[in-house]
Amino acid sequence: MPDIFIPVQRTAGLKFYNVSVNKGILFQFVFYYTDRNRQALKSYKDAADFDKRFKTTTAIYGEYVAYAEKNGLKYTPAETASSMTAINSLLKSYIARNLYDEKGFYPIFLKTDPAFVKAVETLSGK
Repeated sequence: MPDIFIPVQRTAGLKFYNVSVNKGILFQFVFYYTDRNRQALKSYKDAADFDKRFKTTTAIYGEYVAYAEKNGLKYTPAETASSMTAINSLLKSYIARNLYDEKGFYPIFLKTDPAFVKAVETLSGK
């Protein structure tokens, strides 16, 4: 048993998220999105600037849902809505990876990892 217990996150209500990730559709969309928006994405001077200023909007999420449906994922609006926060987090992380490699991905992705967040809190004495 670890010294600090961090409960496993249950994703039962996130079927759209789980299937999106497992089938690779989210990852494919990120390449599609990055290629289509490369000129606008060049406005960020580095990974930290991207993290600070880039927002995954409802428009981007809507574009993702349409892309997923076009690629065979059919879910109700309630199912897609319940996955929005988790998918938006991955969208931003993967777009950062496409632009800045690992130094773009991990600073964004790890903000949502409960074990990492708890480790940082514990080690920093908070």
